[in-house]
This record gives sequence, C-alpha cells and structure tokens, in this order.
Amino acid sequence: MSKPNTRELIESRAEKVASGCWIWRGFVNPTCGYGEVSMNGKKYRVHRLFYEFYNGPFDQTLDVCHTCDNPICVNPAHLWLGTHKDNMADCRAKDRYHYANLTHCKRGHEFTPENTIRNGRSRQLRGCRICNLARNRIKAGWPEDLAYSTPPVKHGYKVVNVKWKRHAVPVTE
Repeated sequence: MSKPNTRELIESRAEKVASGCWIWRGFVNPTCGYGEVSMNGKKYRVHRLFYEFYNGPFDQTLDVCHTCDNPICVNPAHLWLGTHKDNMADCRAKDRYHYANLTHCKRGHEFTPENTIRNGRSRQLRGCRICNLARNRIKAGWPEDLAYSTPPVKHGYKVVNVKWKRHAVPVTE
C-alpha cells in the first residue's frame, strides 16, 4: 500500500455538503475563522491551498475570496482571486462589512463628522476622536476617569494669511 501524498491528506478533510460548499473539518483558526494546516513547520490557509491545487500557482499577494462568504469552505468553484480592495468591495456590496454600519464607538460616542477620525490608507476605517484623545491622555499619565471626562481643549498654532505672508498664531478659541 502506497503512502498518500499531502494533497490527498488535505482533501480527505473536506466534507461536501448540500449547499455546494466543501466544509473544512480540520483545524480552524479561532481568530480569523479560516482552516489551517501546518506543513514543514509553516502554516497555510487551506482555502488558498485548494485554490492552488485546482487552478495552479497564483500571485501570493492576491486574496483568495469566497463567493459563498463561508470562510471554512474550500470548494474551488466558490473561490476567486482578487486584491484586498476587491475583497472589501465585495464585502460591502453584500452588506457584510460590519464596521460600515456602526453609528457609535464601543464606549458609546456617536460617529459624527466632528468626532470621527479616518484611519488607514483606504480611509474606510473610522475611529472615535474622544477615545483617541483619552488613550493619549492615559499614555501621558492621566487617570482613566479624568482622561475620559475632561473635554478636549484646542491648543497649539494655526496658520493664517496676513496680507501676502503666512503666520503661525496661537489658538485662542
């Protein structure tokens, strides 16, 4: 009897279900929800391996996305290649982007234009200005209750145009 190869061992852990998904029955990373295997001391996401098994090598900088939106599905017919931007656009189109629907931060502050910070290159991630200020105050040694209860104070300098020259003047508001 011959020894099964790695591909056969990995494929034997996928169960085909009525929905058309091939459900991964091996280890699932609890943090991200994707199936993983370890080979030669390196971890691999199983859906990426299945895509490569059935479609050949691909650019590893691309995401392997799911049409079925099931992270433990490894059916190659449900997998497609795209950039991270493509994947996020697909997520928003299917109304699965959790953060886009949030109206308040986790401490209860409303996301208004005045209280919203845009983070990241995509400008899609939002942060709460009040919480950000409080985090910085706590890092500077303020007690937590005081850091959150003291209102923000405008300070520093702003640039103003006086005739044809620009000057930095202290903020007095």
